Amino acid sequence: MSSMQTKIGVLEKYAWGAPFAAAVLTTYTLIGKAVAGRTEFDFFTPLDDLVPYWPWTVWCYTPFYVIIFNLIALAIPHRDAFFRTLRAIGYAFVICCVSFVALPSTYPIPAIPVSTHPWSAELLAFIRSIDVPNNTFPSSHVALSFACALGVFHDNKRWGVVALVLAACLAVSIVTTKHHYVVDAIAGLAVGYAAYWFAFRTAHNGRDRAVETSGSP
Repeated sequence: MSSMQTKIGVLEKYAWGAPFAAAVLTTYTLIGKAVAGRTEFDFFTPLDDLVPYWPWTVWCYTPFYVIIFNLIALAIPHRDAFFRTLRAIGYAFVICCVSFVALPSTYPIPAIPVSTHPWSAELLAFIRSIDVPNNTFPSSHVALSFACALGVFHDNKRWGVVALVLAACLAVSIVTTKHHYVVDAIAGLAVGYAAYWFAFRTAHNGRDRAVETSGSP
Protein backbone atom coordinates (compact mmCIF):
# COMPACT_ATOMS: atom_id res chain seq x y z
CA MET A 1 0.00 0.00 0.00
CA SER A 2 1.27 3.48 -0.86
CA SER A 3 2.32 5.59 2.13
CA MET A 4 -0.19 8.17 0.89
CA GLN A 5 -3.01 5.64 1.32
CA THR A 6 -2.00 4.48 4.81
CA LYS A 7 -4.87 5.00 7.25
CA ILE A 8 -4.51 6.83 10.55
CA GLY A 9 -6.75 6.34 13.58
CA VAL A 10 -8.94 9.02 15.08
CA LEU A 11 -7.25 8.87 18.49
CA GLU A 12 -3.83 9.31 16.93
CA LYS A 13 -5.11 12.30 14.99
CA TYR A 14 -6.40 13.91 18.17
CA ALA A 15 -3.11 13.10 19.90
CA TRP A 16 -1.32 15.17 17.26
CA GLY A 17 -4.03 17.77 16.72
CA ALA A 18 -4.82 18.74 20.32
CA PRO A 19 -1.33 19.97 21.30
CA PHE A 20 -0.98 21.56 17.86
CA ALA A 21 -4.21 23.53 18.40
CA ALA A 22 -3.11 24.50 21.92
CA ALA A 23 0.20 25.82 20.59
CA VAL A 24 -1.58 27.86 17.91
CA LEU A 25 -4.02 29.38 20.40
CA THR A 26 -1.28 30.20 22.92
CA THR A 27 0.95 31.81 20.30
CA TYR A 28 -1.97 33.80 18.89
CA THR A 29 -2.80 35.21 22.33
CA LEU A 30 0.81 36.02 23.24
CA ILE A 31 1.40 37.88 19.96
CA GLY A 32 -1.81 39.85 20.45
CA LYS A 33 -0.68 40.97 23.88
CA ALA A 34 2.88 41.67 22.71
CA VAL A 35 1.87 44.06 19.92
CA ALA A 36 -0.89 45.79 21.88
CA GLY A 37 -0.37 49.54 21.98
CA ARG A 38 1.85 49.70 18.92
CA THR A 39 1.17 52.01 16.02
CA GLU A 40 -1.60 50.38 14.06
CA PHE A 41 -2.61 50.15 10.44
CA ASP A 42 -6.12 51.08 9.37
CA PHE A 43 -7.57 48.57 6.90
CA PHE A 44 -10.95 50.25 6.64
CA THR A 45 -12.48 50.46 3.15
CA PRO A 46 -15.89 51.71 1.93
CA LEU A 47 -16.96 48.05 1.78
CA ASP A 48 -16.96 47.93 5.56
CA ASP A 49 -19.74 50.52 5.70
CA LEU A 50 -21.86 48.28 3.47
CA VAL A 51 -21.60 45.23 5.75
CA PRO A 52 -24.60 44.86 8.08
CA TYR A 53 -24.14 44.27 11.81
CA TRP A 54 -25.73 40.89 12.52
CA PRO A 55 -24.73 39.71 16.01
CA TRP A 56 -26.65 36.44 15.54
CA THR A 57 -24.08 35.32 12.97
CA VAL A 58 -21.74 34.72 15.92
CA TRP A 59 -23.13 31.16 15.75
CA CYS A 60 -21.18 30.78 12.49
CA TYR A 61 -18.01 32.15 14.08
CA THR A 62 -16.31 30.14 16.85
CA PRO A 63 -18.74 27.14 16.76
CA PHE A 64 -18.05 26.56 13.06
CA TYR A 65 -14.31 27.06 13.69
CA VAL A 66 -14.37 24.26 16.25
CA ILE A 67 -16.39 21.98 13.96
CA ILE A 68 -14.04 22.53 11.01
CA PHE A 69 -10.99 21.61 13.06
CA ASN A 70 -12.65 18.48 14.40
CA LEU A 71 -13.30 17.40 10.82
CA ILE A 72 -9.53 16.99 10.43
CA ALA A 73 -9.69 14.11 12.88
CA LEU A 74 -13.09 12.76 11.88
CA ALA A 75 -13.11 13.10 8.08
CA ILE A 76 -9.51 12.71 6.87
CA PRO A 77 -8.81 8.97 6.76
CA HIS A 78 -5.29 8.94 5.32
CA ARG A 79 -2.06 9.67 7.18
CA ASP A 80 -0.40 11.66 4.40
CA ALA A 81 -3.39 13.97 3.91
CA PHE A 82 -3.76 14.47 7.66
CA PHE A 83 -0.18 15.61 8.17
CA ARG A 84 -0.23 17.71 5.02
CA THR A 85 -3.31 19.45 6.38
CA LEU A 86 -1.58 20.15 9.69
CA ARG A 87 1.35 21.47 7.68
CA ALA A 88 -0.97 23.75 5.69
CA ILE A 89 -2.50 25.10 8.89
CA GLY A 90 0.99 25.68 10.27
CA TYR A 91 2.07 27.56 7.14
CA ALA A 92 -1.06 29.72 7.25
CA PHE A 93 -0.56 30.48 10.92
CA VAL A 94 3.08 31.49 10.49
CA ILE A 95 2.11 33.89 7.69
CA CYS A 96 -0.63 35.37 9.90
CA CYS A 97 1.74 35.78 12.85
CA VAL A 98 4.31 37.62 10.75
CA SER A 99 1.58 39.96 9.55
CA PHE A 100 0.25 40.50 13.09
CA VAL A 101 3.70 41.70 14.15
CA ALA A 102 4.51 43.70 11.00
CA LEU A 103 1.02 45.14 10.41
CA PRO A 104 -0.75 45.37 13.77
CA SER A 105 -4.38 46.41 13.53
CA THR A 106 -7.46 46.55 15.73
CA TYR A 107 -11.06 46.67 14.57
CA PRO A 108 -13.23 49.23 16.43
CA ILE A 109 -15.70 46.71 17.81
CA PRO A 110 -19.13 48.24 18.45
CA ALA A 111 -21.35 47.52 21.42
CA ILE A 112 -23.78 44.63 21.22
CA PRO A 113 -27.26 45.98 20.35
CA VAL A 114 -29.81 45.64 23.13
CA SER A 115 -32.20 44.04 20.63
CA THR A 116 -29.85 41.04 20.19
CA HIS A 117 -31.24 37.68 21.34
CA PRO A 118 -29.83 36.90 24.82
CA TRP A 119 -28.14 33.67 23.69
CA SER A 120 -26.41 35.39 20.78
CA ALA A 121 -25.46 38.35 22.96
CA GLU A 122 -23.96 36.08 25.62
CA LEU A 123 -21.96 34.06 23.12
CA LEU A 124 -20.68 37.20 21.38
CA ALA A 125 -19.75 38.77 24.71
CA PHE A 126 -17.94 35.59 25.75
CA ILE A 127 -15.94 35.43 22.52
CA ARG A 128 -14.96 39.08 22.89
CA SER A 129 -13.84 38.43 26.48
CA ILE A 130 -11.42 35.64 25.52
CA ASP A 131 -10.20 36.94 22.15
CA VAL A 132 -7.51 39.57 21.74
CA PRO A 133 -8.88 42.75 20.10
CA ASN A 134 -6.02 43.03 17.61
CA ASN A 135 -4.47 40.40 15.30
CA THR A 136 -6.94 41.30 12.59
CA PHE A 137 -4.96 41.22 9.32
CA PRO A 138 -5.25 38.69 7.86
CA SER A 139 -8.00 36.86 9.70
CA SER A 140 -6.36 33.76 11.12
CA HIS A 141 -9.82 32.24 11.68
CA VAL A 142 -10.47 32.42 7.94
CA ALA A 143 -6.95 31.44 6.89
CA LEU A 144 -6.76 28.38 9.13
CA SER A 145 -10.36 27.35 8.44
CA PHE A 146 -9.85 27.33 4.67
CA ALA A 147 -6.47 25.59 4.92
CA CYS A 148 -8.19 22.93 7.03
CA ALA A 149 -11.30 22.68 4.84
CA LEU A 150 -9.27 22.35 1.65
CA GLY A 151 -7.22 19.60 3.28
CA VAL A 152 -10.41 17.74 4.19
CA PHE A 153 -11.73 18.22 0.66
CA HIS A 154 -8.52 16.81 -0.80
CA ASP A 155 -9.01 13.50 1.02
CA ASN A 156 -12.77 13.32 1.52
CA LYS A 157 -14.88 15.19 -1.02
CA ARG A 158 -18.23 14.78 0.75
CA TRP A 159 -17.09 16.12 4.11
CA GLY A 160 -14.78 18.54 2.34
CA VAL A 161 -17.78 20.30 0.81
CA VAL A 162 -19.31 20.57 4.29
CA ALA A 163 -16.07 22.01 5.65
CA LEU A 164 -15.79 24.54 2.82
CA VAL A 165 -19.39 25.71 3.34
CA LEU A 166 -18.72 26.12 7.07
CA ALA A 167 -15.50 28.04 6.31
CA ALA A 168 -17.36 30.33 3.91
CA CYS A 169 -20.04 31.04 6.53
CA LEU A 170 -17.32 31.73 9.08
CA ALA A 171 -15.62 34.16 6.68
CA VAL A 172 -18.88 36.09 6.37
CA SER A 173 -19.50 36.05 10.12
CA ILE A 174 -16.21 37.70 11.06
CA VAL A 175 -17.34 40.86 9.27
CA THR A 176 -21.07 40.71 10.13
CA THR A 177 -20.19 40.44 13.85
CA LYS A 178 -17.95 43.47 13.36
CA HIS A 179 -14.74 41.78 14.47
CA HIS A 180 -12.81 42.25 11.23
CA TYR A 181 -12.45 44.46 8.19
CA VAL A 182 -13.55 43.04 4.85
CA VAL A 183 -9.95 43.00 3.65
CA ASP A 184 -9.05 40.78 6.64
CA ALA A 185 -11.43 38.09 5.37
CA ILE A 186 -10.20 38.35 1.78
CA ALA A 187 -6.56 38.17 2.85
CA GLY A 188 -7.34 35.23 5.15
CA LEU A 189 -8.87 33.32 2.25
CA ALA A 190 -5.81 33.99 0.10
CA VAL A 191 -3.43 32.88 2.86
CA GLY A 192 -5.44 29.72 3.52
CA TYR A 193 -5.43 28.71 -0.13
CA ALA A 194 -1.72 29.50 -0.56
CA ALA A 195 -0.84 27.44 2.51
CA TYR A 196 -2.94 24.52 1.28
CA TRP A 197 -1.37 24.66 -2.18
CA PHE A 198 2.14 24.72 -0.75
CA ALA A 199 1.49 21.82 1.63
CA PHE A 200 -0.22 19.65 -0.98
CA ARG A 201 1.78 20.70 -4.07
CA THR A 202 3.58 17.33 -4.31
CA ALA A 203 0.61 15.14 -3.34
CA HIS A 204 -0.69 14.48 -6.86
CA ASN A 205 2.80 13.89 -8.27
CA GLY A 206 3.59 11.51 -5.44
CA ARG A 207 0.38 9.58 -6.04
CA ASP A 208 1.09 9.40 -9.76
CA ARG A 209 4.57 8.01 -9.09
CA ALA A 210 3.10 5.40 -6.75
CA VAL A 211 0.68 4.28 -9.46
CA GLU A 212 3.47 4.02 -12.00
CA THR A 213 5.62 2.01 -9.61
CA SER A 214 2.84 -0.44 -8.85
CA GLY A 215 2.08 -0.87 -12.53
CA SER A 216 -1.58 0.06 -12.08
CA PRO A 217 -3.36 1.55 -15.09
